[in-house]
Amino acid sequence: MDGGNGNAEHRREDRQYVLNEDRSMKKKLKSTEFEPITIQETKGGTRFLLNTGTYEILKNATRKYFFDNTQNYTYTYIPVNDKKSNEVELKFKVADGKTHLYTLNMYNTTSSCLINGKNPQHFFNTDLPNILELMESTLVLNDETLSGINQKMKQQIQSKRQGIRHIILRKKVVSLWN
Repeated sequence: MDGGNGNAEHRREDRQYVLNEDRSMKKKLKSTEFEPITIQETKGGTRFLLNTGTYEILKNATRKYFFDNTQNYTYTYIPVNDKKSNEVELKFKVADGKTHLYTLNMYNTTSSCLINGKNPQHFFNTDLPNILELMESTLVLNDETLSGINQKMKQQIQSKRQGIRHIILRKKVVSLWN
């Protein structure tokens, strides 16, 4: 990851499962019905539950922020893939020198995030305001709203799920004839 003036590192993690794409799309479709963002405190950190449109805008703004960032922190970007190389999660680890500040986990299949670590306030006080600015400028630049993007995501998911169901149905029909 190009971290501007900050130090940057890029790694990759692989999970030992294959994503069930239909189940994943069901979850993404369900999350289009959520509020734009709900924040929950958990034992493991702070969790964001987002609707699908908000999550996608947040994910893109977060990538841009960390890739273009000029802060003097160390940023580690870790995409997490299943066995078929589907990206199921993104991790952003942030450190000040050798001191770990926080980790931001972004879960693509559930449109949710988890922020945890020794100093998650760094995310809320320093990084999140800048990420939100990027989100807002993206929306203004594209003359969009979060609800409009969420509706478009809902339509895309419904269309893709219909295509998958059609393929599955065709496979079942073919297997009946064999």
